[in-house]
Amino acid sequence: MNQAVGKYDPKSSLSQPGSGTQSATSEEWRLKLLDCAELLSPDEVSRDEITAAAKTFIAAIESGASIRFWSRAERENILQKLIEQPGCTIHPPIFHHHIASQQSSGIDGHIDRVASELEPTIRRWLRQERISKNFVLLLLLLRDSFTKVRQSDISRLHSKYFPEFDAGDLMIPYSLIFTKNRFRRNCSDLFHFVVKRQKDIVGGGISFNHLLFLIWLVPQSFSSYPAHWLMAVLRNRISNRHLTNDEISALRSLALRFGPEILKSIQSHDYFKDSTAFENVVDALEAVRNQIARPWAKADLLRLKLIDIRPLQAAKAARHYALNGISANLHLRRRPKVAICVSGQLRGYVKAYEAWSKSLLRGCEFRIFVDTWFNIGRAGLEPYRAVLPFEGWNFQRKYRDVGISLGLEELMSRYPTLYKHIDENGRTSKSELQEYYRTPFVNIEDEAEAKFAGLSNSEKMYYKIRSSFNMALNSVEEFDLFVRIRPDLPIRYLAFDWHDLSSLRHGPVIYAEKAYGIHYGALLAGDQFAVGGVEPMRVYSETADRAPRISKFDLFKFPNVLTGHVSLAQNCWLHGIDIRKCPAKFGSLEHPSPLSAKTIEECLQIDCDGRMDAVDCNLLTGIAADLRS
Repeated sequence: MNQAVGKYDPKSSLSQPGSGTQSATSEEWRLKLLDCAELLSPDEVSRDEITAAAKTFIAAIESGASIRFWSRAERENILQKLIEQPGCTIHPPIFHHHIASQQSSGIDGHIDRVASELEPTIRRWLRQERISKNFVLLLLLLRDSFTKVRQSDISRLHSKYFPEFDAGDLMIPYSLIFTKNRFRRNCSDLFHFVVKRQKDIVGGGISFNHLLFLIWLVPQSFSSYPAHWLMAVLRNRISNRHLTNDEISALRSLALRFGPEILKSIQSHDYFKDSTAFENVVDALEAVRNQIARPWAKADLLRLKLIDIRPLQAAKAARHYALNGISANLHLRRRPKVAICVSGQLRGYVKAYEAWSKSLLRGCEFRIFVDTWFNIGRAGLEPYRAVLPFEGWNFQRKYRDVGISLGLEELMSRYPTLYKHIDENGRTSKSELQEYYRTPFVNIEDEAEAKFAGLSNSEKMYYKIRSSFNMALNSVEEFDLFVRIRPDLPIRYLAFDWHDLSSLRHGPVIYAEKAYGIHYGALLAGDQFAVGGVEPMRVYSETADRAPRISKFDLFKFPNVLTGHVSLAQNCWLHGIDIRKCPAKFGSLEHPSPLSAKTIEECLQIDCDGRMDAVDCNLLTGIAADLRS
């Protein structure tokens, strides 16, 4: 072995993605990876060993190194161990998880690069029928980037191996909610799996956690199943099997979602004996579902179906966009009355509201209810941050250079006027918001108070969602629809008419910025915007109260603490509410307006008066350049 490179050290900077990778040659990466392969036993590998090898492989690919020109024996040796991780029972497989993590963390094209490197070996193994569960998982993860692997082969293997996937394996190849196009083939496979394998599924041939996962991911695929099919599944699955902990958790979720009849069919088993508290929750959820699920009027049902037709959405979006929302005011019918419940940290609320005035607030009568914090939520002042609360590129560059050298504490002691102005400019008042939003309904609190000290960001989000909704409920006005929206979320244009959307007041449907979807095996939904009738939106807005009471029963993928996207989605799903994608164009979250260059200059002149050293001159030079540009 080349002594200049040496044996593999998992702590070496060379093995860490993003550090030192550009200086390593392809040959050095090759030797590093071969060292990794030597350390990995063919019979059993540890978590640390496979993790270090996976990180090194990913770092090599990201640096531009290639394994395609290695000998076949070298390629297959390292890939066989990375994919199969012999003797290591971690799920999902560590190598697969690291590939997925790189992609979900925003490294563009990562999966494409990995697929390009692995495709020749994968095609060879497919021809040789060297197939395993972990190999199929990798196919599903990379399939959208393959150019020569036949998709029909992947679909066939997917259907065969899906029932064998561990609950951890399900985390990897179905994360649709935050990606537009990737993994759709995998979901299509599972739709056909449910349709074609009806006899096997009803006969109890798949685990309860697999069944629940399919109900979340492709619920429409069960539409052809006979009445009471789920009862048959329970009967056939429970009768002669020992259930895993994941299955028991999924079974509890199914009982809570589908009601007392399900619970009665399983109460005789040891898993659910002496479960009075659980039974009470089942009954309570069923009562809410019955209250929400009123029979649809034919006209309302038709309007709701029309909302989801893509060509009609495109036509309405084009009309709103071309006429800047004017056409929405041309209805001769009564315009729906909508409660706009604005909650959360304000951040770029001014720019967002300007967008609403041309989209969201057109075509309806509305009243705004605001529940927020005194602190607007500016970008942090630490010099290393990508976004700083200052206007001007030149000043920001100088600020970073000086700040990294001196530290934030020293900067704050040198420029008290500047930081005081930032602090004062980063807070708002009740009267200011009442005037801006033109509403008397504003509640504003200081998150620095002791009662908020122990709350996570998710807990504070759900607290404000509930509070703003209750403000609307407690007003003397009655509303057809309720909207929950972040203050900093712009809506560019709508692809619906409010009159059509008013049908929502009669049924268990909510439209959100993201419909139900799967991410890392959990059920998620959008938590930045929602619109629906009073009862569905009551359930949505009371997630802070309802979710903790339900989560204590150890349900499948239901977090024990309030979590963004997940707690809300689980809460709504268990209450029988369908969350669909709202036909609207949402913009990126707006940042608050930065401190103006002129104000920065005025503050610096006050702080530098009588001192004017090199640091002061450096910053003043930067802001002067911005003022000239």
